[in-house]
Amino acid sequence: MPTSTLEVLLFSQNTNHLNILQDALGTLPVHIRFESQQVVLPALVEEDNYDIFICQADTLDAQLSQIIHKLRSKLPVLFIALITGQNEIPKTLPVHYLLPQETLDRPLEIKTHINNIFNLTRLHKRQADLSGMLLHDLRSPAQSIIGYIELLEQEVFGEVSEGQRQILLSALSLGDSIIELMEELGQVYQFEKNQFELLKLNTNLNQFLDETLRALWIQADRKNIKFIPKIAADLPEISIDTLAIQRVLNNLIHNAVKFSPENGAVQILVRALEQKEIEFRIIDSGPGLLDDQIPFVFNKFFRILDYKHKHKGQGLGLYICKLIVEAHGGAIEAENNPDGGTTFIFTLPILEP
Repeated sequence: MPTSTLEVLLFSQNTNHLNILQDALGTLPVHIRFESQQVVLPALVEEDNYDIFICQADTLDAQLSQIIHKLRSKLPVLFIALITGQNEIPKTLPVHYLLPQETLDRPLEIKTHINNIFNLTRLHKRQADLSGMLLHDLRSPAQSIIGYIELLEQEVFGEVSEGQRQILLSALSLGDSIIELMEELGQVYQFEKNQFELLKLNTNLNQFLDETLRALWIQADRKNIKFIPKIAADLPEISIDTLAIQRVLNNLIHNAVKFSPENGAVQILVRALEQKEIEFRIIDSGPGLLDDQIPFVFNKFFRILDYKHKHKGQGLGLYICKLIVEAHGGAIEAENNPDGGTTFIFTLPILEP
């Protein structure tokens, strides 16, 4: 089977190192874009999709670290290899393959590593494609199974006992959870393959927030949690995919309700910033996050550890929130409150006149 050509973005400010890496890529089926100016890297990713980013840097400064994070946000399936003389790198840096710089002095060894990077990237892409195919193929039979269980529960084929009904209802609940998980995974796959299109519309934000929050009151009432909305009047119009941003708000507010104690409170603050952005703050009254959880809370499949309560979910909700917000040109973060609880903050750009 022929091997498809991979797109490689190769960065180094050292011409000699660029030549060594080019020689190591040698006969591999790759198309290489060379770059020696790090400020140009984000613009290059906007122009084209890349499969591999090989970055050689004597030391890793804050600017380059930020660029690597931005590249990964733009292309979540990008395979990132870092070659550096720095002894340690931040644990949060999204690097798949790390090499010490002295490896460049050993041509045979660097060629072996480049081959490993190439093969791992192909495997990475194949797994992603297979995941998308499986999600597509599994959705239909899963929905059919749920349909059959519903017919049994409704006694279409004969009477069922109360005990049997409870089992069927539990099966339906599990089936709904499976469908929801498949929908989440499907959306993640679309984002990561750059196949997700935002349907942006100019939106009256005050009206949109009023409708969104009204639909969420029932969740809070179950735990007697008080909603405290503090939304600036006459917010400017913004251009958003209303269903996608509604999903972000639903997810963050649902989490705030879930982790807040009964009779607690959830604050929703929305205001316009001078930087031509709308800022959203969702503040809960829960136990807060552990300090070592905060850097990873938006990672795929990361689940917040809570030993007092067992919450459902596969750790995709916050990851999807991050993808949606960043696709709108915004940013999202989490922080602990001084007096307890957690605040989730995200921003969206204001529509230019």
